[in-house]
Amino acid sequence: MSKFPKHRVQKAKEKLREILSYEKLKTKTKYRDLTKEQYFVLINNLEKISFLILETYFSGNDQRI
Repeated sequence: MSKFPKHRVQKAKEKLREILSYEKLKTKTKYRDLTKEQYFVLINNLEKISFLILETYFSGNDQRI
């Protein structure tokens, strides 16, 4: 799989943090007690999962799960 340009990845990360900002997330009942440190761990995990899904999608393997 070819790598994504770094600037596009950075823009995607910024957009994710804009959409799921700490303040917006704190308004949800489930995340009311979320600390800043936990927020950054959550965002990093979401990024990792997203990249794994993209890599799987674009890997070129024709195997079905």
